[in-house]
Amino acid sequence: MRKKLILAVDDTPENLDVLKEILTPHYSLKVAVNGVAALKIAASQIPDLILLDVMMPDMDGYEVCRRLKTNPLTAAIPVIFVTALSKSEDEAIGFDVGAVDYITKPVSPPIVLRRIDTHLSLVRTEKLNVLARSAIRMVGELGHFNDTDTGQHIWRMAAYSVAIAKEAGCSAEMLEILEMAAALHDTGKIGIPDFILKAPRKLTKEEFQIMMTHCKVGGDILGKLDNPIFQLGAEIALAHHEKWDGSGYPYGLVGENIPFSARIVAIADVYDALTMARTYKDKWSIERAFDEIKRCSGSHFDPELVECFLRAQDEILEIQEKWNPAEKDTQVNVGHSLSAKTADKITLDTAVLARLIGDEPTLINKFLLDFRDSAVKSLAQMRTAHAASEWEVIRGEAHRLKSSSRAIGAENLGECCEQVELASDSAIGEKYKEFDAALNDVFVEFDKIRT
Repeated sequence: MRKKLILAVDDTPENLDVLKEILTPHYSLKVAVNGVAALKIAASQIPDLILLDVMMPDMDGYEVCRRLKTNPLTAAIPVIFVTALSKSEDEAIGFDVGAVDYITKPVSPPIVLRRIDTHLSLVRTEKLNVLARSAIRMVGELGHFNDTDTGQHIWRMAAYSVAIAKEAGCSAEMLEILEMAAALHDTGKIGIPDFILKAPRKLTKEEFQIMMTHCKVGGDILGKLDNPIFQLGAEIALAHHEKWDGSGYPYGLVGENIPFSARIVAIADVYDALTMARTYKDKWSIERAFDEIKRCSGSHFDPELVECFLRAQDEILEIQEKWNPAEKDTQVNVGHSLSAKTADKITLDTAVLARLIGDEPTLINKFLLDFRDSAVKSLAQMRTAHAASEWEVIRGEAHRLKSSSRAIGAENLGECCEQVELASDSAIGEKYKEFDAALNDVFVEFDKIRT
């Protein structure tokens, strides 16, 4: 394991010798005898921590620290001043320019080592927190990976949840946890088939029964993780579709039997859904959406939390305005025609194929033949299913071929597969014919490559 690198800066060689004796058994060490040298070493070596003298000629420690903190490469490096200055005003200046601690001379070896260890531990903790937050964001995004309608829904909705919770008197710590946990509310959608998530219409009764299972799926996934954010996320995922009057799902919980966090998210989730356009509905006006939340107070929503939502109206609208441009950038209309969606796509991108398996002719021929065999089998299954009106079989085969088509650069074919997968029963026949034609085009391209 790599030793942490410490940069010691002092214009007195004897002081550096003392620090060398203390530090070299535990850390890698670089030294500098003036500010200019220290800045160069810091920018090129990026030490884990800097021990910095204050009183140095030409450029004192305060100025060195200022410059370190204005350089993006070195701004995050913790700086501990090591100095004979002991007045409180001297320490205040040091903290103002960005230092994290002070050690007074003459130095005590145990104190030096403890202070360094403490601040390196804080850095490690912060890095772990950043990693954890990134993981949480990733899990939140996964729930909507195949849900093209939602755009920035999870993060906007999480911000709405915080605004409501703030009005309800939640602590700053609770608000921070809730914001991350609320974003996990639809994690369970990762277990819902694409043709349901992307359906450009109202779901059938059978499809909605499947959609309802995302609550339990999300709760099960998140509940396995022993972390307060994931635990709260599991609670929200499981119960955010429960209703105050007991008519919700999955358990039909009533009133305060519904977790407080889920009652907050329920309001935020519905408001966001109402005020955003979807492939199956138009966007509601802000006034109409607020009226709907008020109308559902005591039936769908906790009446006290509805009052909190109404008091937070200004903040809700600010959040909405902030996220609206992002929503416009990410919304995808899955309902438009296949020809419009694929007009600028080529039949087979050989560059994609080359990146996948290289340019060895024997390998390319084998790969294409294997893909052709698999596609022919799927096509035969789809033709049989089409004659028998077995639409789910057709969707399943299209789903199986979609990823492999795109992986080899057959983008048109991948798009056709997706359109078949998303089509309604009445439209699937036409989409299947487009898929059949696109597959034949790909086979023609295969033959050109192989010859």
